[in-house]
Amino acid sequence: MRRLRPRFPLPLALALLLIGVGAGAHAETPSPTVDGGPDLIGEALARLGLDRDDLGYRPRSSWTRFPLPSTIPHLNPAFDDLFARPLATPRFIHGMADPVRRYLAPENTAENADALYQLTYFLAVEKFAPGFRSYSANAVVELDPETPLKGAFTRLEREAGDGPRAHSFGSRYDRPEEHPDRELHEAIDALDPALRPILAELVLGLAEAARWSRLSFRLADRELLEAVLALGSGDLRESETYHPEVDDLARLWDRQSLAYGALKTAQHLDDARLALLALPESARRGKGVLLDASTPLGRVVVSGTDRGEHDADGCLLWLDLGGDDTYRGPVAGSRGPALPLSACLDLAGDDRYASRDGAQGAGLLGIGALLDVDGDDEYTATERAQGYGQFGIGLLADLAGKDDWKLESGGQGAGYFGCGVHLDGAGDDRYYLLGEGQGFGGVGGVGVLASWGGDDEYTAEPYAEVAGRADYHSDHEIAANAAQGAGMGRRGDGSDGHSWAGGLGAIIDIHGADRYRSGNWSLGCGYWFGIGLMYEGDGDDRYESVYFTQASGAHFCVGAILDEGGDDQHLLFGNAGAALAFGWDYTNALLIDTAGDDIYQAKIISLGLAEIRSNAFLLDLAGDDTYRLDAGQLGLGASDTRDYYEKAPATAPYYGESLSIGLLIDAGGHDRYERRDEEKDRFSPDSLLADTHWRTLPAPGSPGAGFGNQGAFWDTDAGSLPELDPYLER
Repeated sequence: MRRLRPRFPLPLALALLLIGVGAGAHAETPSPTVDGGPDLIGEALARLGLDRDDLGYRPRSSWTRFPLPSTIPHLNPAFDDLFARPLATPRFIHGMADPVRRYLAPENTAENADALYQLTYFLAVEKFAPGFRSYSANAVVELDPETPLKGAFTRLEREAGDGPRAHSFGSRYDRPEEHPDRELHEAIDALDPALRPILAELVLGLAEAARWSRLSFRLADRELLEAVLALGSGDLRESETYHPEVDDLARLWDRQSLAYGALKTAQHLDDARLALLALPESARRGKGVLLDASTPLGRVVVSGTDRGEHDADGCLLWLDLGGDDTYRGPVAGSRGPALPLSACLDLAGDDRYASRDGAQGAGLLGIGALLDVDGDDEYTATERAQGYGQFGIGLLADLAGKDDWKLESGGQGAGYFGCGVHLDGAGDDRYYLLGEGQGFGGVGGVGVLASWGGDDEYTAEPYAEVAGRADYHSDHEIAANAAQGAGMGRRGDGSDGHSWAGGLGAIIDIHGADRYRSGNWSLGCGYWFGIGLMYEGDGDDRYESVYFTQASGAHFCVGAILDEGGDDQHLLFGNAGAALAFGWDYTNALLIDTAGDDIYQAKIISLGLAEIRSNAFLLDLAGDDTYRLDAGQLGLGASDTRDYYEKAPATAPYYGESLSIGLLIDAGGHDRYERRDEEKDRFSPDSLLADTHWRTLPAPGSPGAGFGNQGAFWDTDAGSLPELDPYLER
């Protein structure tokens, strides 16, 4: 933070004095042009006497009472840079959205077996366990050319069971119970010969991935692992309770081994998917359970193309060849050393997944992966499901169909000390949960929900009486969701001192007209060293939520939304505030919309408002837009004023060595700025804001201005954001 006080270029400063700009005044200013229009951020900052180097936060060790990121355990690898450089956030979001656009596209998944591997890498592994470069999962398996599947089971028994068998008098010593299982061999012989090597390669590949999963916990004893496994998502959510076993395991586990196993799992499932679909339909035909083999790593089950009801407990692999199936129990849910990896591959059918805890792509101290290729499916679970990681990596991918997802908490892309990734290809889908999901990064975790196409509905239950998780910011009537692109940590500064950094939560939707509905702490929201991100591609989207939402955050965090198309509606209900680019207490909050005629509506403290030394930017780059805020409310490009900005106490010097910057910049279009009369519930034009206007708030010379608190409103004819422009979809 090189500059602590506003520095106006002399001609502009003189002009402002001559026209008597005060709090709430406005003036027309010319818009200097460069290639593609003005650099909106650069020009706005220059008018405030600032530049890009003044943005963000680089905490100093001499800042007493400031919780330094370097001292907060479990910090996400991206946090320090995004905290210091808020304008790096749009590019970072594209680094997650562009792989979804490419690899999850139906034309790619129909022909290439790279989607799950690449998306597991870009959305989870890279953001969680740096060290990989997405070159290859080394998914190479050697099969017995004569009897591939029988040989696979024999090899798995030897390598994952009790180890190599003893030899005596020149030959292997077999106990009677080790002789070949006649029923198993008969079941293998009944499978189509073309299917056997594909299944054999998948089984051995998953067994190798399970070995890496186990390696990641080699330093921890069983008692510690069981204690952490027993913690539900609610236990990890509660800030009042400190669980020392979590810190203990976090010091011992090996993330790289777990990540390597997850990459292998993703690659082997995708390889098997394409190989199986390439077989003649006759090779994938059968009724009932065709094979159910017990192995040292769990059951291996193959089911046919008829309708079936399955108990998928304890499976290394469940392969379903088609049909309308119902899965009960913890399908595709790992459970620590007892079941280090569990996977399910379902090729077709309108399926129903009905589970309680730890299922449907749940990595609980291990790897859980569910790949459903086609069909209109229904998923229900209680908690820790549908793409959830807890000291593990959970992956759920549904490539096609109109799907319905219901969950109470912890999933649909959620991670605590692990990664949860939920992928959906084409189809109009519906998502519902109470909290901790739809792209939630809990402490030490990464959670991503990504959809390629379809008109989707995302609901995080907004009402506390239904969700059972009231938030005091809305008089306990609205739920604290922690959902839809939220990263939130454990704040221990007011209790036991054990603070845990929030993770990375992201929700990504590439195509379609989508609807989002939630309560508080949602939609690109951060809290306590967390990162909450949201990306929306094309389509006319509707966002409805309440408080601390839609590109906002509190207490040392990052919250951002990037929307790149469509006529969108950003609407707040309830007490309707702390949103639409709002930062509280060292927060970087960014809402960027690149196209379309959009509506932004709030009641209080919103729309490019920086409070307690935050950076809050609302940038709309095109379209005829409407902005609404209650009369007399601070916002629409503003910063707060506080006594301790002018004279920071020696015990909290950072208030005097940091900046507050709130910006609302609209480029292009004919826009409307309106204020609501609360008594009459009627909107009227704001007399101070209009097209081609510039206004600062607080204005120079007004009470409380001039101590590193800068706010500006700017409506101009055209402009661009250089940090984003190279990545925009044309």
